[in-house]
Amino acid sequence: MEDLSSEYPLFLTLASIACSIVGEFLETLPLKAEVKAKMTTIGVDDLLERIRSRRDLPTEGERRRIREGAGVSLRDVGDALGVSHTAVAAWESGTRPRQQHATAYANLLEELRRLGP
Repeated sequence: MEDLSSEYPLFLTLASIACSIVGEFLETLPLKAEVKAKMTTIGVDDLLERIRSRRDLPTEGERRRIREGAGVSLRDVGDALGVSHTAVAAWESGTRPRQQHATAYANLLEELRRLGP
């Protein structure tokens, strides 16, 4: 797993505190130990994925270049991600995608970069 502590020290400290609070809360619930462990792991994995997606998203100008280089339309990207083509155009103009789309968008751009010219 990649060490993100040097790039996001405050965020990771807060995330650690949040995970501790969640862990303490889970201890109060009458759940089996394996269920509690899975719930905590999912929370940490989700947090790390959100951090990676923010860091891995190319600049707005590069987003468009990658898409066009792969010969993919705005509509195709929007359809693949479940958003409108105007949302994708906005992302290429500098608007950040909402978290629910950021990871999938970053992954798609990485694949399109590999498939490009």
